[in-house]
Amino acid sequence: MTTGLSLREALQAYVRPIVESIAQNLKLELPSSYVRKSELIDLLCQAVEDGTAVRTALEMLDPVARAILALLATNEGVASLSQLAQRFLMTEAAQQMRKEVSPSQPLLVSEVVYLLLRLGLVVGLREQTGSYVHSLDIIPFAVGVPKEVMAVPAVASLASPPQASNPQLVDLPETGQIVPGDPTPILRQLLFLWHELRRQPAKLLRDGSLGKRESRRLAQALALDETTGMERVATLYALLQALGMVEVDTAAQLARAWEDPGVMQIWTSGPAAQIEAIIRAYSTLEGSPDRIPSADLKQWYKRRYIHHSMSILRQRVISLLLEMQGVGWLSVDQIVSLLNEEHTGGLLLEAGTRESLLENASKGTGWAYVLGELRVIEYTIVEALLQEQHRLGLLDAFYHDAEAQALYAVRISDAVRQFEESPPTSVSAGWSVVLQPDFQVLALGPTPSSVLATIEGFTERESVDPSVVTYRITHESTYGAFQRGETADTLLAQLSELTHAEPPQNVRRSLEAWYAQYERIVVHRQVTILHVDSPALLEALMRDPELARHVHPIDATTAWFHPSAAGVIEARLMEHGHLAAKVKDIVEARRESVRWQGDELESVRAAPGLGTIGTLARFAERVSEGHWRLTPERVQRAAGLGIDANIIARWLEELTGASLPSRWRTRLRAWTGYFGQARVAHVRLLQFENTAALDELRSLDRRLKRWLRPLPDAPGYATVSDAHWDELQDILGELGIALDIEGEP
Repeated sequence: MTTGLSLREALQAYVRPIVESIAQNLKLELPSSYVRKSELIDLLCQAVEDGTAVRTALEMLDPVARAILALLATNEGVASLSQLAQRFLMTEAAQQMRKEVSPSQPLLVSEVVYLLLRLGLVVGLREQTGSYVHSLDIIPFAVGVPKEVMAVPAVASLASPPQASNPQLVDLPETGQIVPGDPTPILRQLLFLWHELRRQPAKLLRDGSLGKRESRRLAQALALDETTGMERVATLYALLQALGMVEVDTAAQLARAWEDPGVMQIWTSGPAAQIEAIIRAYSTLEGSPDRIPSADLKQWYKRRYIHHSMSILRQRVISLLLEMQGVGWLSVDQIVSLLNEEHTGGLLLEAGTRESLLENASKGTGWAYVLGELRVIEYTIVEALLQEQHRLGLLDAFYHDAEAQALYAVRISDAVRQFEESPPTSVSAGWSVVLQPDFQVLALGPTPSSVLATIEGFTERESVDPSVVTYRITHESTYGAFQRGETADTLLAQLSELTHAEPPQNVRRSLEAWYAQYERIVVHRQVTILHVDSPALLEALMRDPELARHVHPIDATTAWFHPSAAGVIEARLMEHGHLAAKVKDIVEARRESVRWQGDELESVRAAPGLGTIGTLARFAERVSEGHWRLTPERVQRAAGLGIDANIIARWLEELTGASLPSRWRTRLRAWTGYFGQARVAHVRLLQFENTAALDELRSLDRRLKRWLRPLPDAPGYATVSDAHWDELQDILGELGIALDIEGEP
């Protein structure tokens, strides 16, 4: 196997001191006098091609370095440091190396790669351009075996290092705790949230996010703790959006469940497909992880400590763990090392920025401080994303402390691996559904999401527990199912299938009765109304077989049909000699549609428009076809429904196209109680010297305070009811107040 990499070209990219050091490391005999760079390159290439330099270099390598060189030579000759590290950690050599280092220290291949670079056995490549590196002060993004080295038999004959049968990279400390992850709760909560949005759309803020009130409502519906439930709802809502299961009405600022059959297949698919969909959706999420304040994240982006989006970082973290799940536990340090190519900034920064930063930091400038700060940020973000994935149930986690705060190591959860290994159509065992006579439905055990989705469609969820989800069939819950096309028979069939038993008789009778009530009122959406001027005309039209197939009578003069049949119906009407008038706006069509004939209203058209009929029916009495009369009873009934005299007057002016006669305006106001009611009471008027004297007198006795009513805007005046006049005189006499009563001797 050969590669397109050239040792000569790579050496030409180096400065002369590096080329000379490589020659010295290979123990080449160099002239005592100064040798130009081109001559050094010729000597090196010649020594490599005849095999002497390569054999010398191979003798210097320990088993780990030989294993890494063999991995490169047997795997297309080129690999990034991350790919190389992942392959190496699966080998027996890595397991042997792990025994020789501290359990908490990550296994780094960068040190071995640095040795291979110094010996000229491999060459380094830059990430941004793919060109050769010009310095060995910075570990390159990728390395490869040049074709001159690959051509040497000693390298070409290297065998791929044996794989470890049960690779283990981390020895868990004796103190701490394992917190297993389980994706079942997140799958259930996604289902429950989707159905909540199906029942009642959520109101959104202007930025398109869920507000506190809606988040709190949804958290309560999902039986989540109030303190952490709102954060959980935000994550669930973001996942539903990423799955394409939420429809956002930007005009109304509402989010509702998207009921596309293709999208809804996730609820009926197997656990493995569901987990795959969740991971795919999770990898597209933006926004700050829960444990990192958004303000900090914005500041890091602003200071250019982070270049990649959070969705890319999430995708890289979870992808690495899925690829490395064969090695079991990985410490946070090891994960950071694998993600950042074993040098700070490899995960967060683009190649050019990282190379510039590391080059400046290597010179001892002020960038060294930035490098240290970047190292902390990189670790913080990776740790936060790992904890986020653990809370989603994708990872098992090992914590140093009992409070599960100090994360040490993670692995793909046992539950996820079991789902992946199970057949696509398999379902969990040990579950059952029980229907009680009191309409309660119990989903016991690990009930599949497909079963829960069916139950959610016609019940109300009462409580959620890991071992049981409790539902109840109600009149309101079945209404939504009927709206989606279900019938009493289909719901009863579903219950029989789920419970493997016939539903109780009272449940059966109630469902049948509710469905019968549901059919009593039918709302037809997006239909066209046909209105004629006489019952005889509609009867004549219905005798036409073509029209009868599309037109559905409502009453003696009205029928409806689907807009798709409009062309056929118009053509048939013209054949019968009728040219139909089209009305697009009912409100506009009712303008100037009636006129006054004495005290009655008369339609100006042979067939009054439905807008005209509907408006007049709210406050006028129909006398005959096309004639109406205003009566006190009809107007008063309208007033009881909140339609006052001014509204009726405005409608009449719109219908007639003329100002309403003053006598009718007065009548309408009288019939609707516009002028209100008057009350008459016999009182005595008292005048005191001033307001202060009146206030002081009222403060002396509670009865005086109740009986004496000061007059607004009349200082010193008060009234008293005749009923209390005699008692008031006695009290005032006791206080020594003489009354001067006008009109009395």
